[in-house]
Amino acid sequence: PLVDQWYALASNVQTYHNTNVTASTRIQKGAPGLWVDPQKLLQRIVQQLGPKPSIHKDPTSYCFYVAALINPLPVLGVSVELRGLLLEAPTVQRRLEIVHSGLVRSIDNLTGKRPL
Repeated sequence: PLVDQWYALASNVQTYHNTNVTASTRIQKGAPGLWVDPQKLLQRIVQQLGPKPSIHKDPTSYCFYVAALINPLPVLGVSVELRGLLLEAPTVQRRLEIVHSGLVRSIDNLTGKRPL
């Protein structure tokens, strides 16, 4: 649900018409428009990542999948970087907390509620 909500916002070019949304791929800071097509970028990332792992069967893989999705390369710049935090997390529970807070924070940015 949070991942799907994030994807719907991040892949929709209309999201970036709100200049309160922080995106490092803006053509010009403070102006609408990106120099990348977010939908094409994220479709390519999902294709490269493959099927999303089950949060219940393989929570660690799920966490790294989500981190790779919301912090794609090339960058979209709409989320805080999670990969390093996940690598340093001592437990699966901590990884899940990091992913959850990263998704919520990025959704807040994508809705213009709380820019990065």
